[in-house]
Order: sequence, then structure tokens, then C-alpha cells
Amino acid sequence: MKKKILSLGVAIVLIVCTFATLSACGRKLKDREITPTIEDIWQDHTGTVYAEVGNLGDYLQDKDAAQQLEFSVNGGNWYSCSYNNSIETTPGNGIYNILYQFYEEEYTEEYTNIIEYRTGDGQLVQPGTTITVSVRTPKNYYYKPSAASEQKTYTLKSKRQNAISLSAVCRFSRDVYSSAPTFSSTEQDENRFVFYYHKSNPRIVEIGIPASTWDESEKMYRHYIRELTEEEKATVAGFGLEYKVIPYNEKYLKTHDDGGKSVNGSFLEQEENEGKPSTYGWTSMLNLQESHVWEFMPNDAMRVKSFVFLVRQRATKDAVQSQAMAFWYIYSRERVGEYRKITAEQAYEMMNTQEVVIVDVRTQSEYDEGHIQNAVLIPNETIGSEPPTNLPDKNAIILVYCRSGRRSEEAARKLVNLGYVIIYDFGGINDWPYGTVTD
Repeated sequence: MKKKILSLGVAIVLIVCTFATLSACGRKLKDREITPTIEDIWQDHTGTVYAEVGNLGDYLQDKDAAQQLEFSVNGGNWYSCSYNNSIETTPGNGIYNILYQFYEEEYTEEYTNIIEYRTGDGQLVQPGTTITVSVRTPKNYYYKPSAASEQKTYTLKSKRQNAISLSAVCRFSRDVYSSAPTFSSTEQDENRFVFYYHKSNPRIVEIGIPASTWDESEKMYRHYIRELTEEEKATVAGFGLEYKVIPYNEKYLKTHDDGGKSVNGSFLEQEENEGKPSTYGWTSMLNLQESHVWEFMPNDAMRVKSFVFLVRQRATKDAVQSQAMAFWYIYSRERVGEYRKITAEQAYEMMNTQEVVIVDVRTQSEYDEGHIQNAVLIPNETIGSEPPTNLPDKNAIILVYCRSGRRSEEAARKLVNLGYVIIYDFGGINDWPYGTVTD
């Protein structure tokens, strides 16, 4: 009996599949109302080849199409490529990886040869050749393939540049050194170049070599930055470096658990290196201006000034542009204030023995319900980028409180960042045992 039921089930499945197949064969497929266009073709720093396709309309939202397009290189077979949603572009356009590159195993500190490119279905394309590329939407269950786009030409690069990169063969040190000597018990790498700035004018940045001399009397290496020889200058000139100065931007600062900040160079590099290589802002000379200064606080008691810039090797006729690397340096450190936690008892004693300013950072309604006598109301949410008008003296002793202690901590950090020198946070009025007023 079980065998009969199983045989009947298999027969039903076969009949359904046969009917579906015959229905699909008999279906009249619709024409696409769009013809994609290839807007641009480029290579990233690895040599991977991308195409930006336009005139897609709402095709990328078509679930049945799965956002795939078909490409043909040099009139060859059509092959499918998937949409790259990690690279931003304009609405109605899509980015597609159309060729994959393969390298030589041997490489130099200057470059790596690309030995071949391949399409998604394995078609071989030679480096250094000019290719023609067409695109179309593929055939699916409902639609015919679209008409092929006009051909777009592009000349493939044959090298990847290595002098500026995040790899071990990079010729430049990550750090930007001061012109002052540094001291260490180990010898520095003198095979790499380094950017260094002049203490007399931090806007002047040059390229040198970390060098070392042994101090016999102190039994240690004394390190310094030496100038380039003529041969080294020629080597650096051959790299074809270009620079992009980054003006202050809060999104490139990383905030730590203690509230301090630092330059997030990794995020800056990721943003620059992923996607289509930018052309805006890149120059052959590094030109730092006062308007480019970054001013921020790495901790509660220090304000620093720094410069941030990107460096890469520009693309040549046969080589892709290199990765962009971020460099930054702090040239000014200024102690600007202190932020301390104290108890309600310590705050009460200071109020009775010193001249202090008491700041209530709660809301107006909370303040009206009861506050510490002589407290000035400055709601936490009103403390922004400008010093509060009712706190004119940045050298005053300021005692901050809120309801429970959360807002007072946040407000205290803000006031330190605004340049107030002596800030004390004594927590919340909930823990205040000395009475309040409502006038």
C-alpha cells in the first residue's frame, strides 16, 4: 500500500513539473522597458575592474531579477554579474565587478605585475589591452533580455603599486615624526621613508629617513630623521605621490570609553579605498593651511592641535593608483582643565569655604521643584559648541549636579571641552542631604 501511495505522489509531482514547463515554454515573455548604459569603468587599488551601469530605473528593486546584469567583453559570451551594494552611487545606477585580476607570485617594493584578468565565467583577458564592454538585463521567467548597451572601451592596467599600502612591502612608515630626535634601545628601520614636520612651522612636512647613532656613554641608540640623498629623492619622485588634506570632521574622530577622542585613520582609509577612487581634493604637493587644523581633546585635561592628510600613488598609464594611507600628527598640546568626581559632602564643604559656581544641569521644571541654593540653571541639552553666557569665567571653580548623576557627568565633560579649567561633578540631587530651595 505504501509503495502505491509513493508511486502516486511521484506521478503527481512529474505531472505538475511537466505542466509548469509547458506553460513556461508557451508563455510570451515581455520586453524590458529599459536599456542599461555603461556610465564608467574603473579599477580600484587592487586592480579589480568595476562598471557603473546607469538607466536602470526600478530594475534594482525587481526581486525576480535579483539585481543581476549580464556583460560581454570584447564581443564574447554574455556572463552574469551581481550587484555590489557596498559601493554608493546615484539612484538608478548600479556598480558591478566585471573582471577579476590575478598577480605574479613575485613582487617588488614598488609594484606587483598583474598577469591576467578573467570574467565571471572564466574568459581570459590580457593586461594592458583595451577592452570593449556591453551590458544588458538577462532573460528571466517573465522578461526577454534587454537590448545590449552601446560598447564602452577601457584600457586595463598591468601593475599594482606597493610603495604606499597597508601591506608589509610599504615603503613608508605609518607614523609622522617630529623633527626632534627620539630615543629607543632598538635600532629603527632605515629602509623606509617617513613624513616629519618642522617644530618651527608644523605646516611644513617633508620626507626623510629614520636614522640611528649609537651613544656609547649612554649605551643606547639615538634616533633622528635625516634628509634624503639625491638618489633617495629620485626614488621618492618616482613614486608619483599625491596628497589630500582632510579638514576637521567630527565623523573621523573616534570616541573612547573615557570620553577622550582620537583620529580614526582606519575609517578614513576605508572610506577612501572602498569604491570608486576619488579625484577631488588630490594634489601633487602637500599644502597645509591654518583652516585645516584639527582641534580636539584626547582626554579631559588636554586639548591638542593636529593635521590629517591622505597619501597615495597616482595612477599611471600601466598601473592602478595605490591604496590611500592616512597620516596625522599632533603638534600642539595644551592643558585646559580638569574634571573630577567628588561626593556631596566634599561639594558642601567647598561651597562653605571657597568661592564656587554651582551649576544645575537639569530641566527648568526640575529646577523649579527644588534646587540647591545659589545654583545657576544650565540644562545639559543647552550646552553646545559655545560657552554658556552665564558662565563667563573659565577659570572659576564650577560644581555640577543633576538628578541622579548621569547628566552631570555629561555636562562636566562638555564644559571641559569648552575650555573651563576647574570642573567638579558631585552627582545627583537625589543624594544631596543638605536641603534645597524653590525660590
